[in-house]
Amino acid sequence: MMGNKVHIFFPKDSSTDFLNSIIEYLTDKVDDEKIIIYRLTKREEHSDFFNYIYKIPKNELIVFLGHGTSVALAGASTSEYENPTWISHKQLMAFEDLRVVLMSCRSNEYLKNYAKDCKLKAGIGFPFLLTDIDEINESDNIEQFSGEINERDIELFRKTISNVIEKSIEDYLISELNFHSLYKRIELRLNKELLTINKSKFGKESLHSQMIRDMRDSMYIMGF
Repeated sequence: MMGNKVHIFFPKDSSTDFLNSIIEYLTDKVDDEKIIIYRLTKREEHSDFFNYIYKIPKNELIVFLGHGTSVALAGASTSEYENPTWISHKQLMAFEDLRVVLMSCRSNEYLKNYAKDCKLKAGIGFPFLLTDIDEINESDNIEQFSGEINERDIELFRKTISNVIEKSIEDYLISELNFHSLYKRIELRLNKELLTINKSKFGKESLHSQMIRDMRDSMYIMGF
């Protein structure tokens, strides 16, 4: 028995290239047989997914890295190919009986609304994640952040996301964690990030800290 194994689907998009650090970290720290990376760029690679996904054993973990909405996961966005609604809520049945981590905006809503009907075994989703200055107007609750958000806040938040996810998946693989424990590791690391930031600050909470707090508080888990 090989233990935990992760399949990471990562559509090509320059605005999510910062997530490459997760791939680089895991391929350096984890045995090759425990992690499979799918970097999706072409139309046929996106289509092939719907055949390949059914071959993945039900006890293995699916991780999606990329853009998303409350009704879809986005595919690649390049000069040659663009697929903004690669896996719509109607196609979520592709994940039937599987455990998924959807590292994408509003995947918490995506799972809350459709996961049960589509028979996912378990899932972890996240709220809107501000990782690009051009996305500010897309937030549903930007008013909760006090002060003006700048590039530095966003860069710090990107690093936090990568650090939290890569190390939590590493724990999942090396320590043979169950799915709920993976969720708790992500939550724990977000709490540690908050403590580290706030320990060095006095008075008003930083914008970076506020974004981490929103990510933690709005993170969603269903099933186990």
